[in-house]
Amino acid sequence: AAASTPTGTIAASSSSMPRKVLTRATATVDDAGAGPFRVEPEGLTGQFANLYFTRLGMLSPVAREAAASAWGGPPTWVKALDAPANGETVAVVGTLFAELSNKPDIDKGLEVAEAAHSGAYVGGEEGTDSYCLEDESGRLQLGGVDKLVSSRGLRLVTGAVIAVRGVVDQDGVLTVGDVVFPGAPPAAPSAASAAAEDDAAGTHAPAPHDKHLALVSGLRVGQGDEAEELPLTLLSEWLTGHVGGGADLALQASVARFVVAGNAAADPAAEGSPSAEVDPLKKVGAPQQRSLAAGMAALDAALSGFGGAVPVDLMPGATDPAGHLLPQQPMHPCMLPQCSRLSTVALRTNPFACSVDGVPVLGTSGQPVTDLLKYSAP
Repeated sequence: AAASTPTGTIAASSSSMPRKVLTRATATVDDAGAGPFRVEPEGLTGQFANLYFTRLGMLSPVAREAAASAWGGPPTWVKALDAPANGETVAVVGTLFAELSNKPDIDKGLEVAEAAHSGAYVGGEEGTDSYCLEDESGRLQLGGVDKLVSSRGLRLVTGAVIAVRGVVDQDGVLTVGDVVFPGAPPAAPSAASAAAEDDAAGTHAPAPHDKHLALVSGLRVGQGDEAEELPLTLLSEWLTGHVGGGADLALQASVARFVVAGNAAADPAAEGSPSAEVDPLKKVGAPQQRSLAAGMAALDAALSGFGGAVPVDLMPGATDPAGHLLPQQPMHPCMLPQCSRLSTVALRTNPFACSVDGVPVLGTSGQPVTDLLKYSAP
C-alpha cells in the first residue's frame, strides 16, 4: 500500500517487505522577487520596435559567426540597401518579415481570420507569400524563399534574426541561396552542470537522490465531462504516492516541484470543443460564467490537494481567466481562494523564469509555439 502524509512522506509496505518511508525531495527556488515578467499596468505602454532593433544588434555578430562557420569562411557582408545588383554573391543579416497571403487580416474578412483557428497556417497559392529582410538601413526583398523553405523543411516567422546569402537581381530582389540562424545561446553554468562535468571526470560523487520537476499543461478542469476527470484523478494519485510499486514511489518522492504550464481551466466559450481556439474578444454569457465559476472551484480544490503533497507553480494559459497579452500576469488569488492561501502554491507569470537549486528554468504556456504554427508556412 502507498499513502501520502501531511509531512510530505510517502510510505510503502507489503506483506513480504518491511515498511519503507520515502521523504519528498525539496528544492530551493529563486524567482528574483516578483520575477522578470511581472509588470505593472503602466509598464505595458511600450512598443516592440525597440525590442526588434535591440535583438538585431545583439544577434547580428552571432549570426555572422554562425554563417562564416557554415559557409566555410566569411562572405561579403553588405547592408540591406547597399546590396549591389552586379551578380556578386553577398550576405545580409537582418530581421525577417514574412508577408503571408492567408494570414488573419480583418481587411480580408472573417473567413480568412477564422481559418487561423485550425491552429496551423494554410498557405496560399505558390509564390503568393513574400519575404523581406530589414536592418538598420532599410528593407531588402527576398526571392526564392518558398523553394528553400520546402526543400529544407524550414519555418520562417516574422521577427527572426537570420543571415542570408544570394545574388541581387536588377529589380533589387535578393535570390536566397542559403539561410543561417544564430542558434541557441550556450547554457549558463550551474551547480548541476559543474557536477555533471565532475562526474565525467570521475572527481565528483553522485548525489544519493535525483530531483525532478513535474510539468503538465492543458488540464482544462471544468469541461463538464466526467471522463475528462480521470486523468486528473490519476495524476493526483501518482503525485501523492497512492499508485505504483517501489520504483514508482521512489520517482514520485523525487518530484520537488509541480509546474502547471497553462490551460489549467477550461474555456467556457469553447462550446464543447476543448481544442477550440480561444477568442479573447468573444462575449461570455451567464451560462458560460457559471461554467467558468464551477470550473475554477474544481481547479481550486484540485490544486489544494496537489499543494498538500508537493509545491505547485501555476502559470496562466490561453484558456485561463487572465490577461491574454504576453507576459500574462498571475491569476488573481480571489479566483482560487483555497489553494492561494497555501504557502506551497505559487501563482506565476507566463512566461515564468526561476532558478531551482541553481539550475535556471524558463518556460511558457505554449502561445509562442502556437503563434509560430499559425504564422509560418510549413
